[in-house]
Amino acid sequence: MTLYSDRDHEVIYRILELLPTIEEVLEHMMTQVDELRLEGAELLFRDATQAIGTIASNLVLLTTDQDEVDILQSTGNMREAISVVVDGFEASNLSLIHTALANHLLPAFRMWKQQVEQILQPAIIS
Repeated sequence: MTLYSDRDHEVIYRILELLPTIEEVLEHMMTQVDELRLEGAELLFRDATQAIGTIASNLVLLTTDQDEVDILQSTGNMREAISVVVDGFEASNLSLIHTALANHLLPAFRMWKQQVEQILQPAIIS
């Protein structure tokens, strides 16, 4: 069992609050892309990836070695999916962005989110 400081608990609460918001942002990106609003989708994408990166950085400080190993594959899958979305934005290819979001990034994020919650939720119970 890991002991967390008050600051760690605050970070954990914020992460757990932010995860569903990021998922909503990614879903809203799909709407933006469907409505051919590439610029709006790109702004949402930047915000979402910045939040994901911040959470991932904090996870390194909050997790045990075993937890880190467990989440590493999901993080890698998400990074690959983010890269495909970036390629779509660079090419202004709405079809590629939509496919990457629907088939890669959203599923990868949801898996990662579930693992993060499984790792961090016990800390708020203790």
